[in-house]
Amino acid sequence: MSVLRNITYVGYASTILLVTLNQSVFAAVSLKIFIYDLPKWKNWTATGNITASDYGLDQIFPEVLKASPYVTTNPEEADYFFADAWIFWPHALNPIDDIVAEIKSQGPWFERKGGRDHIFVITADQGRCQYFEKSVQHAIFLQHYGGSLHGTDFFGYNLTQRWGGTFDRLMVMTEALRANDPCSIPHIRCAEDTYGRRTPALCHIPHQDIVVAPASFEVPADREDCHHCFYGKHNALASKIPYLHPEAAALMTNNRSTILFHAGSTHFHQDPIYSTGARQTMIEMFGRGRKEGYLLHESGMGADYWKNLMSSVFCLATTGTGWGSRFKAGLVRGCIPVIMMDGIKNEFEDELPLMEYAIRIPGYMAFKTPQILDHFISSGRAAQMQENIKCAWRLHWWTQPHGKALEVVMCALKMRKASRMLPGETDAAFRLRTGGRPLQHQKIRIDFKACTMTCEGETINLLQ
Repeated sequence: MSVLRNITYVGYASTILLVTLNQSVFAAVSLKIFIYDLPKWKNWTATGNITASDYGLDQIFPEVLKASPYVTTNPEEADYFFADAWIFWPHALNPIDDIVAEIKSQGPWFERKGGRDHIFVITADQGRCQYFEKSVQHAIFLQHYGGSLHGTDFFGYNLTQRWGGTFDRLMVMTEALRANDPCSIPHIRCAEDTYGRRTPALCHIPHQDIVVAPASFEVPADREDCHHCFYGKHNALASKIPYLHPEAAALMTNNRSTILFHAGSTHFHQDPIYSTGARQTMIEMFGRGRKEGYLLHESGMGADYWKNLMSSVFCLATTGTGWGSRFKAGLVRGCIPVIMMDGIKNEFEDELPLMEYAIRIPGYMAFKTPQILDHFISSGRAAQMQENIKCAWRLHWWTQPHGKALEVVMCALKMRKASRMLPGETDAAFRLRTGGRPLQHQKIRIDFKACTMTCEGETINLLQ
């Protein structure tokens, strides 16, 4: 009888331990962000309102963040710090070292962790590669470019004069990893680190930076003074999507007649590796009428561009000279993005289950695109993806009340906070508390049918 009681007690204790662990792992994680007031670095007089720009996240992100419940006015309780400054906007190009100097003048918080808990929005074409300053080497960049190497270093070379292997990104990076002096390897850019050593500098640092969606197409861009509004200037459809605007919804049909659509510059004669060669390769293989159902244009199409997005099953999502906005352009119009950009991470690729509403095809498999897409259609996966997109588009949209991209970023930061070791915590205790989960493999859980997001024990209704 005593043995039975002991077994019962052990089982009961184990249950309590399991429940306690689950509560510890899945309890909601609070998040507080302190915003530095840096009006000197916003260049209102020089650039005016930039929300409609393709680089408009400089302005839109702080507006959305300030309207959220994550902001604290007490820096001592902050988990993270945000620099409210326009850093890249093409007509500003503010020196980031000067911004950091002003941040340091406002208090000791930057120095406490060497900037590791400080956040900057960088909309530059090549991301961090345009900001090698050692003052921000450990900071978190919210940027659109997800490539580790600078793309333009691989552009426009004559292979009759140079060996092609020197322009193979994978070969170059692999050699740099094993070299005694990686800075001597061609196309590896280096910068001085905080210890004065020259080390390879990445354009995007995985699991430190976050590749975020651009703010393109969310605000009407029909003003004459709208700089870098390439897609939307004088085109009302550019900022109207079928999920929000009845006039756009009327153009979207359930029977999409085009299988794969793309329109945009290819730079055939100037930059052979523009868009990492994806646009050119696809056009050469399937464009110009070679493949039925494949509408692949070598230039823009004006207003017809937006209409074709809403009448196509799949849309090619590539980069240009850095990051690209075609993933979002297609997604928010119900067109399944087909990502083709080797070596470059897509927006929120680390955070969201993109496989549920997008496809990624490596360049070496481009020739199999028709078979791949046909299988997605015949198996019913494409139809399911389009249903998922009815919820997922909000995760790539910033402006309120419909945008939930901020929640994706906040969730990523919560997950990082939950995965930190507590002061004095042993490695074993940390693994026990967190369930041993590796941060880099976590994805935010999305229930597409209910349109909810679960993050660190909290369920967020994406429809509200």
